[in-house]
Amino acid sequence: MKYLIASIADLLAATEMRAACEVASGLRGRLRALPKVSIEIPYLAEVLSQRNRIPLTDQIASLTDHLNWEDHQDWTDIPLPFRQQFAYCELVGPDGAIPAESFRMGLYVQFPNSFYPLHNHAAEELYLPLSGTAHWWRDGVEDQPIPPGNLIRHASFERHATRTIEEPLLAIWTWTGMIGPGTYTCDAEPPWL
Repeated sequence: MKYLIASIADLLAATEMRAACEVASGLRGRLRALPKVSIEIPYLAEVLSQRNRIPLTDQIASLTDHLNWEDHQDWTDIPLPFRQQFAYCELVGPDGAIPAESFRMGLYVQFPNSFYPLHNHAAEELYLPLSGTAHWWRDGVEDQPIPPGNLIRHASFERHATRTIEEPLLAIWTWTGMIGPGTYTCDAEPPWL
């Protein structure tokens, strides 16, 4: 797990984006062993073995038994149809296995043919897709497919949405700034309708 966290830090730092470099620096300062906890996640094996992926995905595949995945079907802020279409794990942060109070970082899986509705939050957010091409929308930027290896940034309170078509998505996500969940709001209407 330490090698995976170090590799994620290197990948984020290589983008040279200020927020990504800050997260990378924080990750390097918090490396330690993680407990073994896991639940079964649909599409996880598929997203880890896709041809359209970056090499870090192979390290994640070897560590899936050590990841504390959550599906949050009880989240009332997210429309009911989507609650069963994603899973995530927080590796670093207030709720992560590696403690950090100033940022969050983890992995995110979105199932195929699903739509993560328009939402926003106070935290600045980065996504780095590792496997699968998803369509991303944010205020001022049209829905566009983004393949693995391309960094996506959502500013504080910037509305954004994600949809998958045939492939599931695996991505690294980070939150910086105001990382508490209390500012999260979600809307069910797709921005491209």
